Amino acid sequence: LELVVCIAVFCYINGFAGNFTYDDTFAITNNQDVVGPGWKLPGMFVHDFWGQDISKADSHKSYRPLTIAWFRLDFLLWGLQPWAFRLTNVALHTLCLVLIF
Repeated sequence: LELVVCIAVFCYINGFAGNFTYDDTFAITNNQDVVGPGWKLPGMFVHDFWGQDISKADSHKSYRPLTIAWFRLDFLLWGLQPWAFRLTNVALHTLCLVLIF
C-alpha cells in the first residue's frame, strides 16, 4: 500500500511547481463558478465545465458540477495557487488507488 501511494505521488511531484496550463485558464482562473464572488451553487448546475450557460448553442455541453464544486473549495481554501489544486488532485487520485487496493 505504501508503495502505491509513493508511486502515485512520485508521478506528479514535478508538476507541483508549475503554473496553471492549457484548459486551466478556462476551467479555473476565468470560470466565475470557481473564482467569482459569493457561492454560485445554482450556477454550477446550469453552466458547463467552462462556466458558460449549458443551454446556449456555443456551450461545450460538458457537465461536471462536482468537479467545479471541488475547484471552488480549493479556491476558497488556497486562492489561485496551482500547487494546491494539484495537491488536491493527487490526494484524490491516491485515495482512489488506496480504495482499489
